Amino acid sequence: MQLTLVDLFDLTHGQSGRGQEGEAVEADSHKQQSASRTANDRTYDLLWAFAAEGGAFLCECDRTSCTERVPMTPSEYVRLRDRDEPIYASGHELA
Repeated sequence: MQLTLVDLFDLTHGQSGRGQEGEAVEADSHKQQSASRTANDRTYDLLWAFAAEGGAFLCECDRTSCTERVPMTPSEYVRLRDRDEPIYASGHELA
């Protein structure tokens, strides 16, 4: 069984079951974005701890099936976070 970030979010946040279909899709996209951001924050922490020059961060678009990775340096990541901007793979900004 393969788990998505949405599944992991549900498991770690004690969520189960779904409401109306539209609500489920919107909730899943928010969970996807939140889970991606959390994973990226942890990725940054590891890169910083090991003084790595670069890494790959998850796209934070609202597509629940998105698994794109965005290469960047830790300093580029910090600049995005300082402006509270999400990380998007090319073409995913308006998903």
